[in-house]
Amino acid sequence: MVDTKVVLDKNPEQILDDDLIYVRKEFSNKNPNIILCSEPFLKAEFLNELINSINYPVIFLDFDLLYSGYIISEMIKKNDKVEIHRPSKVDLKKIISEIAKRISNEKILVIIDSFNGFYNIYDEKESGRFINASLMLLSSIGIDSGS
Repeated sequence: MVDTKVVLDKNPEQILDDDLIYVRKEFSNKNPNIILCSEPFLKAEFLNELINSINYPVIFLDFDLLYSGYIISEMIKKNDKVEIHRPSKVDLKKIISEIAKRISNEKILVIIDSFNGFYNIYDEKESGRFINASLMLLSSIGIDSGS
């Protein structure tokens, strides 16, 4: 079960302003762990604005390749503080391990896009346990270290 302290969705009139003041305040106070958006480009643009509004590194796990595609096509400008990973079944465990080490030592925003892609990367019966354990591990380390 995901503890959603704040869920942002497709109702921009409720929460968005030009400077993302409300969003930044909610992120700093409540440390949300999920953002929902029905429009793919708006989601990517929102994430890009969020990334541009912070002053620390970002690790972006791009399972659905949407954000990477916008960066490659130059529809969204790549920010130098963003490290984009396109995990595969072969390297996911190594990437999760490296991220866990890094977020325990420095403040980093970790973006996982999308959970569906994360869950679909494995097709074995017990893959849900590994994925849930990975999410809980990263979340726990992030909370303890302030990431």
